[in-house]
Amino acid sequence: MLMRIQQTLEQSRGRFPMYADPVTGEWEWSRDGGWFGGFWAGLLRLAGNPAHAEVTARLRDRLLAPTVLRGFLFWYSAGLAGDLLAVEAAHELAGSFDAGAPRLRRSPHRDWRNCPASPADVTVNRRRTRWRCWSSGM
Repeated sequence: MLMRIQQTLEQSRGRFPMYADPVTGEWEWSRDGGWFGGFWAGLLRLAGNPAHAEVTARLRDRLLAPTVLRGFLFWYSAGLAGDLLAVEAAHELAGSFDAGAPRLRRSPHRDWRNCPASPADVTVNRRRTRWRCWSSGM
């Protein structure tokens, strides 16, 4: 695994790996890290690779990314290491919280898989089924 991480880093040329073809092993890449860049930086950190610091620093441009997935960028890359970038990211996330936004009420079904829906709904469109259970309280 460490060898594959090093090979991927050598191929990256400043990009973030998104996913690899399961047959060829060739990577698809992202320039800005999308929502998954923090996982790459975190993996480098766990592997003891010093490149993690540079990869984590490149995520700074994503502090204000308009996505609910910003936490993924900074928890694995900076948060687990106690990096100051994690504190900055936490402040930005907290600052973007909209206290006036409507809340979904809790469903009596704790797990979306227990929502009363047809098997086709659960299998084909889990996201919609979960939303329907949470928003309507079915």
